[in-house]
Amino acid sequence: MTPTREIMWNVGSLGNVIAMYGLMTLSLTVAAVGLFRHAQLITSGKADREYEGRFFDRFRSLFVGALLQRKVVERRSIGITHTLIYFGFLVLLFTTTMVFLDHDLGIHIYQGDFYLGVTLLSDLFGLGVIIGCGLAAHRRWIAKPDLLHSARADSYLLWMLALLCLQGFLLEGLRIHATNDPWAAYSPIGNLFAGLFWGLTPEGAKNLHFGIWWFHTITVFAFIALTPYSKFFHVIASAANLFFNP
Repeated sequence: MTPTREIMWNVGSLGNVIAMYGLMTLSLTVAAVGLFRHAQLITSGKADREYEGRFFDRFRSLFVGALLQRKVVERRSIGITHTLIYFGFLVLLFTTTMVFLDHDLGIHIYQGDFYLGVTLLSDLFGLGVIIGCGLAAHRRWIAKPDLLHSARADSYLLWMLALLCLQGFLLEGLRIHATNDPWAAYSPIGNLFAGLFWGLTPEGAKNLHFGIWWFHTITVFAFIALTPYSKFFHVIASAANLFFNP
């Protein structure tokens, strides 16, 4: 047997697929409008030669500061928390991209040892995101350092990221329980969640999976649509600022 899993298991009917891509198109359209408005604001400024040239130096600054998050990681008070959330998000984004390449583009790479490795990493880093969100919540609402100001936007981001990961583990656990996945050992967190559903019949697990999948799908597309309008957009904006910093 080649290690893999059925993508869109239990939710691959034509009606589901059409509805999912319809929601995706809507969410991307809303997000694109937000990005366009940001671009309009940025390009309305007057050009300055000080922000041109030195492309390789700017790219290095972008890579080290934005992708590797060097300055943030070096700060002891938030380094671990930020690392868990940021790199966990990148790993989950990578996993989603692999699923997209395999399922939507027909590039069948989500199998074999690669599948097992990606599955294991996404489980561990997904748990890391939840832990990181918990640490951030403790710091923001319990420790309350003087330099930190809490707002509803911060609550939205933490709760949304934690909710997305929790939904993912619930779906994984239900799939493992219903299908008796032979590769469950490579999904250690999902396998733990599967134990929560020991009393469910396979049919009951499939019905619950279907409902949670739709909740997860709507949450994902809402997150995408709202990203340009939320504090999460600072990830993109700060990267651009690093690149154009004189």
